This record gives sequence, structure tokens and C-alpha cells, in this order.
Amino acid sequence: MSANLGERLRETRKRRGLSQRELSERSGISLSLIRKLEQGKRNNTRLETARQLAHTLKIPTTRLITAHTETPADPDTENHWAPVHAALTATPDPSTAPPETPTYDGVRDALEAATPLFSTDDFDTLTTVLPPLLRDTETLTETDPCAHASWNSPAG
Repeated sequence: MSANLGERLRETRKRRGLSQRELSERSGISLSLIRKLEQGKRNNTRLETARQLAHTLKIPTTRLITAHTETPADPDTENHWAPVHAALTATPDPSTAPPETPTYDGVRDALEAATPLFSTDDFDTLTTVLPPLLRDTETLTETDPCAHASWNSPAG
């Protein structure tokens, strides 16, 4: 694990609007370990611990444990994808929940309808479809502890 793990952890946690305590509670990783990593008192951790933190922060584990250099997108691209970026990086706000509770069947149907948009490069439509789909998926996983297992079962 890189010596910059703590810096990446702190930066990502803050972008998600989480305190160290909230990250600890959501990830199941001790507050003490999170503090030690972020303060540089520990420069490494088990891969499973990094995976749990990354999963909670909604980033790939590799993004947390390895340095990444990315070429920034041009301003037009950033503006075009801003709604999707916001949906992917936002901490769910219960006050913006949909008026009706999403269902597994509804989310699966919406996902099936959205999938062809990727293969046909219909990114304009995706910028409209993805944010509510992500919100509904997040709502289901937050309200149903069995939701993660349910996504892997056959529909029907």
C-alpha cells in the first residue's frame, strides 16, 4: 500500500462530506485506524480493509491504494456530465427521496432500458437517466440490508 493512502482516504472522505466517525460507522473500520491512516501514522493496511473503505466511499479500491494521474476533462465535457458526476459522488439526502419508494423490479427495468444507451453512445439521454437510477438504487441498498444479495439473484 502506498504512503499516500491516508491522503487519498482523507481527500475522498471529505469530498463525500463524511466525518471520520461516519466513515467508521458505515464501513465497519475502527475510527482509530482511519485516523492513523489519514494522519500518516500508518502507511498501509490489509487489502480487505482498503476494499471496505473504498466500497463505503464508492470508489474502486485501486483508486484508494494507488496513485492516479488523470487528464482533466475539458469544461464542456465536465458541464455535460455534471448531473451524473453529482449522482455518483453525492451522499444520499433523505429529504430528496422520490415520492414513492423504488422497487427492485422498477430499478431492474430502468437498468435494462438504460443499458442500450451505453452501446449506442446515447450519452445525452444517459445524463438524464443515470442520476435517478443511481438515487433509486442507493435508496434500495440503504433501506434493505439484503439488497446487495438481491441484485445477484435472477429477476422474476
